[in-house]
Amino acid sequence: MKNSEKLSDIVRQWKKITYVTAVVLLISVIGLFVMARISKNREIAYNEVSVSVQEVNEVYVHRRHNSGRKLEVKVEYQGNSYTLYGVTMDDRQKYKEALDSDTKLIVYEYKNELFSDVKALKGSTATNILALMFWGLCQLSGVSLIMSIVSLIINRHKLQKALAEEKGT
Repeated sequence: MKNSEKLSDIVRQWKKITYVTAVVLLISVIGLFVMARISKNREIAYNEVSVSVQEVNEVYVHRRHNSGRKLEVKVEYQGNSYTLYGVTMDDRQKYKEALDSDTKLIVYEYKNELFSDVKALKGSTATNILALMFWGLCQLSGVSLIMSIVSLIINRHKLQKALAEEKGT
C-alpha cells in the first residue's frame, strides 16, 4: 500500500471524526439552550419556612483547583435537624447573629431540603443540572472538534505532499 493511500485512509477517518464531533457539539448546544430555557421559565413550588440556627461551622475544603473555606449551617425545622444548602461565606455574619440571638430565619423548603435563597434552590433542580451537563458536553465536544479539524488539516497537507511526491517520481 502506497504512502498516499495510507494518508488518504487517515484523512477519511479524520473527516468522519470531525463530522461526528460537529454533530455532538450541535446537539449539546441545542440541549444546553433548551434546558436553560426550561430551567429559567419553570415555576418551582417551594415553601417559605421559619427555622432556628443550631450550628455554624467554617470548614476548610481542599480540592485540586479551588481550595478554600466553606460555611456549613445546621438548622432546626419541625424538630428535625437539616443542613442548609446554598450558604455562602458572605452570609457568615447573618447566621452567627441568628445563632447567638436565637432568632428565626426564613429559608426555602423544596423536596424535603432547605435552601438559603431561591437562587440556590433553582440551581439544584434536575433541569438546571441537565443544563450544566450539556454545558460540560459543549466544552468537551468543542475542544474535540477543534483538535479534529487541526488533525484533518495536517493530514490533508501530508496527503497533498505525498501525492505531489508520487507524481514527481
